[in-house]
Amino acid sequence: MAAHSGVFTRSHALNCGVTPRRFRTGSADGEWVRFNGAWIMADHPVTFSSRCWLAIFRSGAQARITGVSALKLYGMELADPNVFVSVPSGRYWG
Repeated sequence: MAAHSGVFTRSHALNCGVTPRRFRTGSADGEWVRFNGAWIMADHPVTFSSRCWLAIFRSGAQARITGVSALKLYGMELADPNVFVSVPSGRYWG
């Protein structure tokens, strides 16, 4: 989960071996917290990178970070912009 800036979905956690009971315990104990439709480890700050991972997780596996968001991820010195995502034709996110 650290590879995704601390952001994960419930299905990611379960696929990594976290049991449903352990998942409930972790959220109840504050080990991870709800993050706009996903979860983030409590000890990870919300950063531009974590917002990008959230956008990908919510938009689907074929989504890609684009535009100035991609430039920022590649190291260009920019203020934290909105996260721009491209999704395949016909995929609706709303």
